[in-house]
Amino acid sequence: MVRRGIAILLLTLCVSLPGVAKSVAPDLESILSSEERHYLSGRSTINLCIDPEFPPFEYFNATGEAEGLAVDMLRMVTAKLGLTPVAVPSKNWSHSLELGRSRQCDVFSNIAATEERRSFLDFTTPHLTFPFVIATRQEEPFIHSVRDILHRDIAVIRGFASVDMLRERYPDINLVLVENIEEGLEGVSRGRYYAYIDVLASINYSIRKLGLSNVKIAGHTDFKIDLAFASRNDEPALGSALQKALESVTQHEKDEVLNRWVSVRYEHGRDYALLWKVLAGATVIVLIIVWWNRTLQVQIRRRHQAEAELSKANDELNHTLEELKSAQSYVVQQEKMAALGQLVAGVAHEINTPLGAIQSSAGNILDSLAQAIRELPQVLSALNEAEQQHFVALLERSAQGEILLTTREQREKRKAMEAQLSEQGFANSREIAEQFLRLRIYQGFETFMPLLRHPNARLILETAGALSVIFASAGTIMDAVKKASKIVFALKSYARHNYGGEMTLGSLKDGLETVLTLYQNQIKHNIELHRDYDEAPQILACHDELNQVWTNIIHNALQAMEYRGRLRIALRVQEAGQRVEIADSGSGIPETIATKIFEPFFTTKSAGEGSGLGLDIVRKIVEKHGGTVTFTSAPNEGTTFIVFLPVQKKVTHV
Repeated sequence: MVRRGIAILLLTLCVSLPGVAKSVAPDLESILSSEERHYLSGRSTINLCIDPEFPPFEYFNATGEAEGLAVDMLRMVTAKLGLTPVAVPSKNWSHSLELGRSRQCDVFSNIAATEERRSFLDFTTPHLTFPFVIATRQEEPFIHSVRDILHRDIAVIRGFASVDMLRERYPDINLVLVENIEEGLEGVSRGRYYAYIDVLASINYSIRKLGLSNVKIAGHTDFKIDLAFASRNDEPALGSALQKALESVTQHEKDEVLNRWVSVRYEHGRDYALLWKVLAGATVIVLIIVWWNRTLQVQIRRRHQAEAELSKANDELNHTLEELKSAQSYVVQQEKMAALGQLVAGVAHEINTPLGAIQSSAGNILDSLAQAIRELPQVLSALNEAEQQHFVALLERSAQGEILLTTREQREKRKAMEAQLSEQGFANSREIAEQFLRLRIYQGFETFMPLLRHPNARLILETAGALSVIFASAGTIMDAVKKASKIVFALKSYARHNYGGEMTLGSLKDGLETVLTLYQNQIKHNIELHRDYDEAPQILACHDELNQVWTNIIHNALQAMEYRGRLRIALRVQEAGQRVEIADSGSGIPETIATKIFEPFFTTKSAGEGSGLGLDIVRKIVEKHGGTVTFTSAPNEGTTFIVFLPVQKKVTHV
């Protein structure tokens, strides 16, 4: 129910009807030309072609009649001309275009203007405008641009204007042409395609209609499409009359058409309370980071003042040296906060994905729980002890969660079950087969014949279906909570700071995994990650500072590869200590600067992208632990940084 409300709310926000003057249009009879009046005098009906599978804008309903927002708009406009549109049956959108080319269609109610289509059609000004978006599976990350997924399989509907727009903008895009939106979204749900691109309102409507709980809108495009009426260009009087009739439509009349579709389908809005809480928490974190950075700047200014006073007061030397040592730990923390600031957007998205799954599943649970509370007492009171055992077995079978089927596979299973049920004498075999598909029980339903022959069989199956939704949604919530907990634990571990520099027992593997978790959003796009860890014991170290070492090196590696390539993390146990290797497949470090990379403030990045302190901090932290940091590099093959940390004999301070 919540998702249904969201889909229509998005339709209201995203579909804009171009405005006209609020005053009533002048009488059409006075502005029609003699050619237009002559044409209309001889016609009472016109042939209409639509996309048969483009809800909620235009489609054929169960009785074969044309319906939709765009169809109602056309009927309102043609009524002003005394014309009645009669829909021409078609198989799909490509077939409808072929009917237009062969002059079997007089008008289209919802079509985008392209150069090819202008060869046989005249277009009015747009009456609908809306954006294209990208749909993927729930576990995929947010997509900032179509350019990020050019190498993946992207489904689009054959014959749609979006095909030409995408290929013109992105010649290397890997498009897979499908016949309709159902084939595209189910292909994404089953993993056949990585993404599907279509109109926002249609994707939302179809996800709800098809029940694809594992599909989401993962990003937007910079495309939007203007849809207009179109008429055959060999009858220009019809096209010019349509344009004049469209211009005479008032905003009030347009709103009536839009509200007729929106008000019927709107049920609930989204509860944004949780989102606002998350945003409030993120704001507090950002404010803390800003305050901390300002505090560090004050500390640095004080340090500079102390250095200037050294030349004047030799007796203050020891005190100033102690201040410098203290300030170094603050510089490390500043670098950590700077890296964390760069990661905030990715971490927020990684947390938002499971939150969205939780919210969606919670809505399903609430709806199904309400139904179960109403119906379960009635079901149990109507069943004897043996029948109750069958009912429990039915729920257990459904909870096992057999694999999801495509629409075609469901039709085949339903036909097979209908045939078996009809042989058993069930008049409502189709209805029973649909209920078992909802329960994800595709075979072996004969066990439950006592329930199917019960006088309250329909109520029993509907109640079991509601309980099955609760089981499935609860499992989705558990998986989402585990994912969010892992991210929050990594963030908390990374942000912790040990001001005393005290060494503690800890695992280098755990530190590496903490940093990789925080960079998960950047890594999982186009990075091939290889982990190679020895079974390593815990070692004594200041692990908070070592996490900064791993952060700086991994961040440099990702930038060197431009976030596309191979990243290898290895942990080796040696007799005298442990060795960490971090290798990338970037362009390598030129020999001309190889001796300078550990120098403070040396950087090859553009202004504002790096402080030049990253590798200097790495070297100092590793040397504090009595270790070494080295690297090997080859042009166009990549760079490997090697950090060796010796075994500490006792707890000490770094």
